[in-house]
Amino acid sequence: MSNVIEEIVTGSTTSAESVGLTPWTPQAGEFVLLFVAQRDESIAISVGGNGLSWIELQNCDNVQGQGGISVWKGEGASPSTGQITVTVTGNSKPVMCAAIRVSGADGTSPVDNSAQDTGPNPDNNDMKIDITTGVASALIVAGGTHRTKNFTVPGGETEISINNTVGSGGDLTALSLWSKQAAAAGSYTLGDDNDLSGDIDWCCVAVSIAPAAAGSGGALPMAQNFYYRRRVS
Repeated sequence: MSNVIEEIVTGSTTSAESVGLTPWTPQAGEFVLLFVAQRDESIAISVGGNGLSWIELQNCDNVQGQGGISVWKGEGASPSTGQITVTVTGNSKPVMCAAIRVSGADGTSPVDNSAQDTGPNPDNNDMKIDITTGVASALIVAGGTHRTKNFTVPGGETEISINNTVGSGGDLTALSLWSKQAAAAGSYTLGDDNDLSGDIDWCCVAVSIAPAAAGSGGALPMAQNFYYRRRVS
């Protein structure tokens, strides 16, 4: 079956202790991923909303202590309409969040694998991450935070939502999501050399989403295994 990104929602704050993303209506059987980019990576995160159970898959701090990104999965048999709320108690810096809901994922084990890259020391403009998939036809979704520089999606990869920013000056915090379709199980790199507009601190995470087996329900078959429907900010 096809992995289909049905919708994207975002939310941000310059300094508050919670972030509410745009309300939406996840459907039964969909798989939700939430990415949280923080200027102050030392602040603990908790997540709630949509009647889902939330589990952190990766929490990645920049190697130089200049920001961080985490990715969470949300699952539940009976999701509800509403917003995702990200709580960052004690926060006083920018936080940028984005969530996607995916149909066509494996209903038992949607997370095939996940990975992180803590970024460079010294700074560079080569935001990329390696991940190994264990199943064929997985959809790999990457999220990166890259402060004041712009990200360009490399050839052969697909934009989901890039260069979302909050804050200003040295506290500007950027979040980009993009994807790659993995035809077969194996090792893949998302991102590339020179994909940022200049040298900067960055770090990123990635999740490989396993597709549902044929005949098990989910999204309708597509000519390709990944299809993106729409974005709501």
